[in-house]
Amino acid sequence: QAALDRADQDFGSGGPVLLPNSAGVPGHPHLLVAAGKEGRIYLLSETGDTIVLRAGREPRVLERSPLGERMVASPAISEGQVFIRADEGLVSIGRGR
Repeated sequence: QAALDRADQDFGSGGPVLLPNSAGVPGHPHLLVAAGKEGRIYLLSETGDTIVLRAGREPRVLERSPLGERMVASPAISEGQVFIRADEGLVSIGRGR
């Protein structure tokens, strides 16, 4: 956490937001959205799909990861990795530092 604070890349006071079903897309009605100061937006669907976007006027997909199992918990982010609790275990996305 100290390294993120020094580089001003922590999540600050923000937290994940569960979007209403009407904001979802076909096949992904339940979306959780989180964003960090580093300019990335994380989208997680209940069906297990994750998308990382670069924020901007025209967001760009940086990564897609179908996890293959249902997720109903908020992600945790640490040292360049996103940790997600899925039905069958813990999933880590990213390379870490």
